[in-house]
Amino acid sequence: MDTNQTECKTCIKKSEEIQNPVTRADIIEAALSFIMLVSGMVMHFRGTAFFQNPHIQLVWYGVPFAVIIFPVLKDAWHLIKNKDSSTKSY
Repeated sequence: MDTNQTECKTCIKKSEEIQNPVTRADIIEAALSFIMLVSGMVMHFRGTAFFQNPHIQLVWYGVPFAVIIFPVLKDAWHLIKNKDSSTKSY
């Protein structure tokens, strides 16, 4: 009986994930991060004077990384905090 309850909770959780589609803000964040990464690679390859400073490079590559990784780390912390092991993937 416990197995059925666990499966039902998992099914409900998966159906909730399906009901939460990707928002416009998610798409904009990903697009801006991609644009910053590609433009940084182009400026680095071309040797643009603005991009020669290592601090500017760190910020230029760090901002898109932080924008993408922050929600992932936030969800991971939430799962660890609630000790939710139903999302394990091997």
